[in-house]
Formats: sequence, C-alpha cells, structure tokens
Amino acid sequence: MKMLLATCIVVSLLVCVRVASAQITSINDPSIVVPASSSYNGSSNLILDSATNLEWLNLKISSNMSFNQVVGSGTANAVASFPGFRYATAAEVTTFWQDAGVVIGQPNRNAVEALVFTWGLTGIGGGSDTLYYSQAITQDPGMLSSPPSNHLLAGLNFTAIPPIAANAGISDSRYDTVPSPDTGSALVRGGAVPEPPAFALGAIAAIILSSVYAICGRSWTLLCGGGRP
Repeated sequence: MKMLLATCIVVSLLVCVRVASAQITSINDPSIVVPASSSYNGSSNLILDSATNLEWLNLKISSNMSFNQVVGSGTANAVASFPGFRYATAAEVTTFWQDAGVVIGQPNRNAVEALVFTWGLTGIGGGSDTLYYSQAITQDPGMLSSPPSNHLLAGLNFTAIPPIAANAGISDSRYDTVPSPDTGSALVRGGAVPEPPAFALGAIAAIILSSVYAICGRSWTLLCGGGRP
C-alpha cells in the first residue's frame, strides 16, 4: 500500500513539473514575410510554447487567406505560403490553449483575453457586449457537406463589458476556398528545445526521493538492498 501511494506521488510530481514548466513567450523572427493581405502590424510574430517546443505564427499574419491559399503548392504539413510551417491539428491547438491557461468548457477569462491579444486578435464583434475574438483554421477536416472541402475552426472570445464572459472551443468549419479578414490559420513549426538547468533537475529529483522515503520509511532501505526486517 505504501509503495502504491509512493508511486502515485511520483507520477503526480512529474505531472506538476510539466505543467509548471509550460511557458508562453512572444518572440520575433524578422525573416517571416508578411503577406500584403495581412492585418498584422506587431513586433512579435511568434509564440513559443515551451511545453511542446512549438512556435505558433501570429494569426493576423495569415488572416484574410483561405486554407487553399495558405497551402498553395504545398501540403497541410508543409504549407507553401509560409515555408517551414504546417497546419496544427485541433488537438495541438487545445494543448496550446491549456499550456496558456485556457481550458475548453471552463475558460479563464483573463487567460483567454491574454491569449487572444498574444496569438492575434482577428475580429471584434458589434452589439452591446463588444466581443473580441481569435479564429483559426486547423488541419482537421470540417463538418460541412462536401464538396467543397472544409476544415475545423478553433475559436477564442471574450466580452469587454458586463456581463463578462469568455469562451473557447473548436466547432465551426470554414470552406477551404473562402478567405476571411477575421480568420487566420493555426500554423506551427518546431521550436528550439531548451535544456533544463541542472540545479532544477536536481531539485526535482530530491523532492521525489524525499516524498517516497517519507511514505515508505524503512521499506525504502529494504528496497535498496540495505538491512533486513
């Protein structure tokens, strides 16, 4: 029983380490060419998710471009309009959101707002609640009748005035031939893998070993081959 509990603690600690290590950082690559149709005018064209080591292209750079225009003569896994990038799957998008503190079904309003402005504000809705949102085409096939072909949209939004609300989900679809000024594409590329500091790894190992020892007591000594009952 003690060893089972110790194992659970080890697993939990490793999960916590992964979650705590996730960091969303805005970076800039001056070599990325911004299309004339884009509404982008910022200074950080990428977001690095340190948990997955994926770099996400700012949505406004690919706004007003259809899926087919982005792919061009390439494929969804190697788009021609943005060399080195590919379309992210819906699953990758939701993981990216989670690393940024946004969970489908229970989105944190502050986290949604931060990600909308960091990933790219693609549109502002009218009405009394003034809706701010980001929409992105994913690699996953859509749910509209085909032909023509279509792909799923990932969407984040929040209201600026009461009643304050936020939403995150992947449900709508967009035809592959239809560009829209309020929609970009979820494009990613592999990022550099940072080496964790040696002292951080040592601290993690010490925490795990201490937890196991505290639970197992003398069983720890026996497990390691020292002493006998």
